[in-house]
Amino acid sequence: MAEWQSILEEIAGTIFGLICHQDPSILMKVGGREILLCPRCMGLHLGFVSSFIALKVWTTKRINVVERTTKFILAVALGSMAVDWGVGGHLGLFTPTTLSRLTTGLAGGSVVGILLSSYRRSLIRPSNAFAFNPTGSQAAGLICFSICVGVAVATWSNWVLLSSILLLTFTVNVSLTVHMVILILRARLFRRPVVHGSSFHRGG
Repeated sequence: MAEWQSILEEIAGTIFGLICHQDPSILMKVGGREILLCPRCMGLHLGFVSSFIALKVWTTKRINVVERTTKFILAVALGSMAVDWGVGGHLGLFTPTTLSRLTTGLAGGSVVGILLSSYRRSLIRPSNAFAFNPTGSQAAGLICFSICVGVAVATWSNWVLLSSILLLTFTVNVSLTVHMVILILRARLFRRPVVHGSSFHRGG
């Protein structure tokens, strides 16, 4: 079992090292082992995938982020991470904590997930028909949902389970990003909607 955990730790350290500075002073420890993804990066990835999946389950319509209140909520959530990282971490006006890094990362990741889902569906469903325009309260609820899910996952006391979930989350996020790039290339190369007609009723 210890050998298997060492292999998992080596894989996690290598993969997470591509996207995270892995500063030992801020890494979380579970069962005496470090989670080789800092709290902020952990929040970004968990927030991204949770909001993306929630929107996929919640609605099959095209998502339009148009209301000012919605845009303001998203800007505040994304800005909270920028303040914690920039003003606190780099300017040193206050000291970010594990919880502040995690929660602001979750908020920022959730916003990225919402925006990417919106842009992705604008490529899949170019018509304004069947559009879903989230209100400010709906956007705030989605962000709070991502934060709650992320904090719940991050506080699990099983190192193997948490590291495995984070590796799976990273894989899903990379797959979603690659698919997004493919959709953009198809839209640019063929100059036409990626999906037509009956696909309005599919999830995405």
